[in-house]
Amino acid sequence: MHTTRPTVELGSFVVGEVPPPLDYQFLDADGVPINLTGFTTATFQWAELIQGQFVNPITATATVTDAVTGTVTHAWTGVEFDAPGEHAALFYVNDGTVQYASIMITWHVCLPVGVPPTV
Repeated sequence: MHTTRPTVELGSFVVGEVPPPLDYQFLDADGVPINLTGFTTATFQWAELIQGQFVNPITATATVTDAVTGTVTHAWTGVEFDAPGEHAALFYVNDGTVQYASIMITWHVCLPVGVPPTV
């Protein structure tokens, strides 16, 4: 049996954009927040997505911003929007024994009209 894993689509961005930080809440199968108290490692792994394959994945630091509600945050640096195309990411959290992965997060980056201003 083949099942499709759910995704979160962030929408379209333009090369050069730097959006506000991305928050993600880890939920169990019933939609209840997963308590991340004691989870000291949080990462955001992202890459360009070409024909369903991650190309040159990059691992960035994420932060457990509210352990009780299962919330983590990635502060965009802008490099995530340097290249046009489809992109995808996963958050990971672990406490040294247990590790959770988020659902897939996707976004599209398109070329700007002209030269974007610097941030």
